[in-house]
Amino acid sequence: MAIKPWLTAVIASLFIAAASWPSLAKGPVALATSVSGQTTPAIEAFSEFQSDTKLTLLADTEIEFVHYPTCQTVIVKGGRLSFSSERYFLKKGKILSTKRAKCPRTVALAGASQIGGLVLRGGSTNKSLKVSLNPTFVLVGDGTGSVEEISVSQDGKLIAEAMKPGRVFHWPENVPSLQKGQTYMVTLKIKDQTETQSFTIESKGGAEAITLIRLN
Repeated sequence: MAIKPWLTAVIASLFIAAASWPSLAKGPVALATSVSGQTTPAIEAFSEFQSDTKLTLLADTEIEFVHYPTCQTVIVKGGRLSFSSERYFLKKGKILSTKRAKCPRTVALAGASQIGGLVLRGGSTNKSLKVSLNPTFVLVGDGTGSVEEISVSQDGKLIAEAMKPGRVFHWPENVPSLQKGQTYMVTLKIKDQTETQSFTIESKGGAEAITLIRLN
């Protein structure tokens, strides 16, 4: 039996809507800042959760995460944790804490996409990212393991550095705090790349928002 033209048009429009609907897009929606206990699949602290992530937590396992869409810090215990593009869900577990947090700021390098907050492209000199006097940088994205060195300098003078920082760079305890209102350069050396990636930061007081350095 031949399909009527109007029905063909309806089916085509449904396929187009399904392909373009934003909520179906896969992408990072949260950052695990602390993991205590076992999960399936296994995750590490400072791993990102995607919009299709599904985790099973043992009864005594606790996870703290920052939820990007709502700018909340959430602590959950046990159960099955999952995410959509806008929400998180916990079944047969407990939400121990939910509190407002500063939205993450993102520095996107090598063409990485924006997730939320301020985005600075690598090598930009006309913008600076506001950070605390003792900043922490979290490396996220597919290129996280390729970072061989991260350093902070001012006018060519090295202030702090870390070799193979892994997922996170905490400000070293033996290094003086940044000076309020001053600008600095953050530089990353990437494996198999001859040129470094860099961006400018400006130190300020007050509570720190999470700074994500996204490498894809």
